[in-house]
Amino acid sequence: MLHQLFRKQVPIELLMNLLDKICLKTDKYYLVDANAFKVLLYNNYHEEFCKTMLEYYHSSKAYYATREFSYKSFATVIRQICKSNNVMYGSKMKYEKSQYNIDYFVYFA
Repeated sequence: MLHQLFRKQVPIELLMNLLDKICLKTDKYYLVDANAFKVLLYNNYHEEFCKTMLEYYHSSKAYYATREFSYKSFATVIRQICKSNNVMYGSKMKYEKSQYNIDYFVYFA
């Protein structure tokens, strides 16, 4: 997947530093949910993150970093980085207030 999606290896520290700022951290994982996404948008961390990610994507896949930023697109980028760095992640679907939300768990060593 590294060769098809990314030009060079994305440092996992890039993702972990961002998750430190926005997510609920437990002793095993970061919880990425709608609240974390709201913190990301409120503090404008997503702008710098997307600019940084542009240098790692192949030009044909750069739309992952340039398209309209939503929770779904943010989750896609997180999954791609985790998969390319062999970092375990999981998800859980929640039904709340007549909507389905997917929470992600990014595990760390």
